[in-house]
Amino acid sequence: MLLELARQLIERARADVTESIPVVFNLSSWTEKLSLADWLARELNNIYTIPKKTALTWVKENFSTVHE
Repeated sequence: MLLELARQLIERARADVTESIPVVFNLSSWTEKLSLADWLARELNNIYTIPKKTALTWVKENFSTVHE
């Protein structure tokens, strides 16, 4: 189901450049040694090679949207 959802969201992003591009994270690699935001930024850097500063900015911007 997760992969089907990701496929649908990818198709949506391809059709509309304003849509977010989905990424999948393996939550089993997260430990409480890092905050969830810091872990997500690290994973974006490690897996998707997003520069660390950019990854942290993206995560923090999206976290603030979710928690408003």
